Amino acid sequence: MIRQTSASPATHCGCQLPYPVLIGLGLVLLVAAAALGATSTEVLRQVQPLPGLTARIMADGTLLLDTPTADEPVLISSFQVTPGRRRPGTDSVPRVARAQEGDASGQRGFSDRADDDLDGWLNEDPLDGRDNDGDGLVDEDYAAISDDMLAFDLGSAIGRIEYYSWAHPHLQPMIFAAPGAGKDAVGPVTWQLLTAGSDWVETEVRGLHHQVTGRHEVLTTSAYVSRVDARAGDEALWLGVAVLDEPADDGTGRTILDHRYLSIRLGAEPVAVAVVVADTWLGLVRRLTEAAVVRTGVTDPVSGRSVPWVVPPRCNGCRNLETSDFLWSLDRQGHLTLTSRLSGGSALQIDPDGFRIGELLLGSADQILWQPKGGDEIGVGWYTMEPGRLARTGLGLADPYAGLGSLAGHEVQGTISYLFRTPSPRVRALLVGERGNRPTTTIEVGQVNGPGVVRNLEPDVSAADPVRSALALALTANEDTRTSPGDQERLLRSEQGPPILDPDLLHGWPNPFRDVISLRLRVPATVGEAFVWDKSSGPPAGLDPSAPVPWQGGQPTVSIKIYSLSGRELRTLHEGLHATGEITVRWDGSDAFGRKVASGTYFCKLQMDDWSTTRRIVFMR
Repeated sequence: MIRQTSASPATHCGCQLPYPVLIGLGLVLLVAAAALGATSTEVLRQVQPLPGLTARIMADGTLLLDTPTADEPVLISSFQVTPGRRRPGTDSVPRVARAQEGDASGQRGFSDRADDDLDGWLNEDPLDGRDNDGDGLVDEDYAAISDDMLAFDLGSAIGRIEYYSWAHPHLQPMIFAAPGAGKDAVGPVTWQLLTAGSDWVETEVRGLHHQVTGRHEVLTTSAYVSRVDARAGDEALWLGVAVLDEPADDGTGRTILDHRYLSIRLGAEPVAVAVVVADTWLGLVRRLTEAAVVRTGVTDPVSGRSVPWVVPPRCNGCRNLETSDFLWSLDRQGHLTLTSRLSGGSALQIDPDGFRIGELLLGSADQILWQPKGGDEIGVGWYTMEPGRLARTGLGLADPYAGLGSLAGHEVQGTISYLFRTPSPRVRALLVGERGNRPTTTIEVGQVNGPGVVRNLEPDVSAADPVRSALALALTANEDTRTSPGDQERLLRSEQGPPILDPDLLHGWPNPFRDVISLRLRVPATVGEAFVWDKSSGPPAGLDPSAPVPWQGGQPTVSIKIYSLSGRELRTLHEGLHATGEITVRWDGSDAFGRKVASGTYFCKLQMDDWSTTRRIVFMR
């Protein structure tokens, strides 16, 4: 779909254009429609990234995501071209070409024939039916990317776009695109994505990625996120868009957010974009992370040569989606615990938002507990991500398994438990077999990187009380005052007695100092360790000091910065995501440019998510 627009979408413009201008715009639109109308309804590729969701690439290069129950497309793409005079000789006739990795004239990557025309340059003639490199040949040296590549040339006055698709199952919920502006385009050209869901929110996501060796790493990428209530019942889906290339000096790759419109500024060089869909927040995070890995590609460890758009091989553990059976227990307050024993051999893929009993979705687990074999129990809080929460913080929940030590890797052995504090009465009825029905004996377990699996579900007869798990009892020992992780966060952020980080979490020595001061900080595990309140107000009623700190991403984003007495930021000493424990950094009395500051008093500010504390330090030259 091609739209001729002014600087902002017409639906957001409150002005009225003069009648002659409207006529002119109408003629431009009619010309574009005449050129594309004959093929715009033809579907060139159709896939199902999720059950009940269809992705279509139309013959005019438009991307459509829709469901049978939605009144409008879940997502629709379009090129936005500012009205202007066409340059003489510009071409507006759309062309479509198809290719796949390994094509004779589209060799790339580590192939010896990547330079197809042997002129010393790689991939300098895009697949668009033109002689882009001026050698008298057409499309003789392009990059054939993916198992099914579609290349659309919409005319030199508009732009072009390529879509990439691989057959790998874990990449099915991802749509890769590379749009670019035409060389004869007049004025700015953008690729626009309109969502049927909540307004786009820019955020940062952190997800676990396993290398082919099985080692894990936490990767961070920026994304634009929208939640769409587009399917039957209470099941919605998440949309994520990642611009996988850094913005260029000319502004190419920069984005504009206008409520439900996401516009990406285009230049002559294409911009790599991934459109990702998922049923759950954690599934979205993992897939956005994986999309960035695909864009980066693979590096040859011998030659050091890197080739983008190569899908790295997955490790055996990630391909093995085996999940053990589950035991369930209900305590007397109705809290549900699901427990599974892991015997090793695969990466944990269980989605804490993806459990189903019967046809009922349990919702988000409130707590995840990991008891490694021969080790101490570790727990992290979890809560449902919502667009409102994301818009307030701009920071997405991190991958919870990244904070559970050995559980992020492979060959893990131990017990994993998921606590649901408020399962619905229908769920409890299915478990215990009320209302004349037999108890449910299976559970569907959602997987963050693959389809759900069905496993056996049995009552936990090893619990001290037939209906009360010792684990659930330990978690809910103080029922009169204990609240859920979501409630803990609301209490902490309430206006009644807001806390600050405990100053004892940060120490510096020597202080005063002449050469270097060592600054040691501690990332706390519990609310009682983390915060202090004004003595006159104290902590809010109902707050549990032994509860885990409800960090926004499962783990806090920690920063240590130096400020002058006037409040001017001088230097960032440290910034990153951290688990519970101690960190030590040093400051030598220099600013961000390496210049020594004057003798005097300075502030060292420790920030963890939205909370902070400050220490005075004295520098003596």
